[in-house]
Amino acid sequence: MLGSDAVKNLIREGKAHMIDNVINTSSQVGMVSLDRSIAYLVNNGLVDFQEGIKYTLRPEDFRRLIDSKMVK
Repeated sequence: MLGSDAVKNLIREGKAHMIDNVINTSSQVGMVSLDRSIAYLVNNGLVDFQEGIKYTLRPEDFRRLIDSKMVK
């Protein structure tokens, strides 16, 4: 996560629960979600799937990333 203006505003306004949305829509500026980072590690054989899924925030989304091989 980068300290973008959008993230700073959400924190200031007490809307930290919405930060994940900013991360997911800000890949063009270098933001990467935790689940996407773990999926990258799993898809490249650096982390076992069962170990990786323990640390994801959204297991179903994580499974889709793994199944579709969207993250390499």
